[in-house]
Amino acid sequence: MENYEVLILPNLSRARIREIAALMCNTGDEDFVSAVVEKTYTDLLQLCIPLTPANVLMYISILQKEGDFSPLSKLQIMDRYIKDVLRRPSDAYLGSFNIDNKLDVLSGFVASLFSEGRTVFTMPDWNAFCDAYMKRVIVNFDKSALLADLTGSKFIQNQSGEYHFKYKLFYSYFLGRHVANRPKELAKFLDNNLHLNVDGLVEVISGLSADNTALVENLTEKLENSIKHFYGHYDLRDFDPVADFEWKLSLEEEQKTWDAVATSLQAGPTSSAELDKLKTSVMAERRTDNQFVIIRDFNLLERSLLDNKAEVITAISNAVDIEGELKLRAVRAIVEAYTLIYRLGFVFAPAIASRRYFMWNDIAFVNKIAVTSNEDENHLQNVNKIASAIPRAVTEKAADEFGSRKLGEVFKYLLSEETPKDFQLYVLFCLLIRAKPHKWGPTAENVINNIDRRALYLKYMLGGSMSQFHDNVNTNFERGLLKRIVARIHVKRGQGKAAPGEKAVNRMLAKLEDGHTFSQGDPTIEG
Repeated sequence: MENYEVLILPNLSRARIREIAALMCNTGDEDFVSAVVEKTYTDLLQLCIPLTPANVLMYISILQKEGDFSPLSKLQIMDRYIKDVLRRPSDAYLGSFNIDNKLDVLSGFVASLFSEGRTVFTMPDWNAFCDAYMKRVIVNFDKSALLADLTGSKFIQNQSGEYHFKYKLFYSYFLGRHVANRPKELAKFLDNNLHLNVDGLVEVISGLSADNTALVENLTEKLENSIKHFYGHYDLRDFDPVADFEWKLSLEEEQKTWDAVATSLQAGPTSSAELDKLKTSVMAERRTDNQFVIIRDFNLLERSLLDNKAEVITAISNAVDIEGELKLRAVRAIVEAYTLIYRLGFVFAPAIASRRYFMWNDIAFVNKIAVTSNEDENHLQNVNKIASAIPRAVTEKAADEFGSRKLGEVFKYLLSEETPKDFQLYVLFCLLIRAKPHKWGPTAENVINNIDRRALYLKYMLGGSMSQFHDNVNTNFERGLLKRIVARIHVKRGQGKAAPGEKAVNRMLAKLEDGHTFSQGDPTIEG
C-alpha cells in the first residue's frame, strides 16, 4: 500500500500574492504590483472567495488582461468566477447547452424560488423545474450533472436533503441575471420594490442590464425623497458651523476657532424643535418610552437615507449607458446625502464626545479620549476634537464608497460647470482626486485657485490630497500631480497668492521635496 502525505493549501498571505503578481505581470513597477496585490486581496475576501493559489492565479490573470488595470467591480469578479468554475471543456462540443445555457437555467430556477419566497429547495423541486424548462424551451440537458456541478463547486450545499446557496451573493447573482435583460420583469420589480428585497440585487441588475435608465431613476427618486423627508423633520438644510470660519494663521488662533464651533454645537441648531427633542433623548440614554419613540423614528429616517444612498451609488457606478443629465441628477443627490450626514455629525458631536462608542453614518466612533459629560471642564475640548474630525471622516468615507473612475467625468463637470460651495466643494474635490478622470489635474488646481486662502475647507483639501497621496494607489504621474496640488496650496496659503503661477509652484515643490514633506504625514502651514 502506498504511503501518502496530506498536502494542505492554506490561504495565501499578501507577501505570497505579491510574489505571484510580480512573476505574472513581469514588471519592475512596484506601484503596479502593489495595486494588483491590493485589488486581489481585498476583492476576493469581500466576495468570500478563498485566497487559494488557483483563485489568486485566476484573478490576477483577469486583471492582467485588462491592460491599463481598470479596477473590476464585485459583479465582474463574480461573473467571471462563476463562468470559470461551471465551464467544462466538453461545453465546446455541446453547442446546444453551453455555459450561457447553464446560467439561464440557474437564473430561471432562482427566480422561481424568489417568486415563492424561498431560498432553499429539494431534489424534487429541482427536477420539476428542469423538466418544465426542457419542455418549454425544447432542449435537453443532464439535470443531475448540472446539480452535481453546483454542489461540487460549492455554490450550493446539501444539508439533510435540503439545498441552499452557500453565500447570499450567489443567490443575488442568479436572480439579478434573470431580471436584468427582461424589461417586463424589471418593471415588475421596480413597481413593487422587489429590487430592494435582496442584498446585492441592484448591483447585479445594473451591471448586466442593457439599459439602466428606469433603475437609476427609481433609486434616485427614492434618495431624493429620503433627503426631503429628513429635512422635513429636522431643519438642517443651511446648517454648517464651519462655513464662515477661517483657517487661522497660528495653532493658538485655530484652537479658539474650534472652541467657538464646539460652543455653538453644544447648543445646536435652534430652528428645529424636533432636533432638540432628538438631542435630548440621545443624551438622556433613552430613559423613557417617549424618548425611545423619538430615537426610533430618527433611526428609520437615517436608515432609509443610508440604504437609498448606497443603492444609488451601486447603480450609478455600474451603469454606463444612461444619459448624462440622469448621471448628474443622481450624483447631486448622493452629494446632498453626504452633506446631510455631515451636518448630522456636527449635531451629534457632543454625544460622540460623551460615549466610548457611537454609531452614525455607518461609522463606528470608538473614543480613545477620556469620555466627558456636559459638566466636565474638558468636555468642550473633546467636542472640539470630534468636530474637527467630522469633515474628513465623512469625505474619506465618501471617496471610499463613491470615488469611482467611471464617475470621474461627472465629478469634473460639477466642479467645472457648476458652483458648489463649502462642504460640497470639498467632497467633490476629494472625489475628483480619487477618481482621476482625464485631465483631472487642471480641474483640481482651478478649485484651489478659486477658493479663499483663509477658508477652513482649503485646509481640509490639503489633508485630503496628502491622504490620497499616502493611503491610496497612484501611478508615478498621479503622484506628481498630487504633489503639485499640495505645493499650490502651500503657495496660496503661505504667500497669499490668489492664483499661484507655475514658477512659484515649482519653487515650492522643490522646497517640499528637499524637506521630505511627502515621506511624512500631513504638512502644517504657518503664516
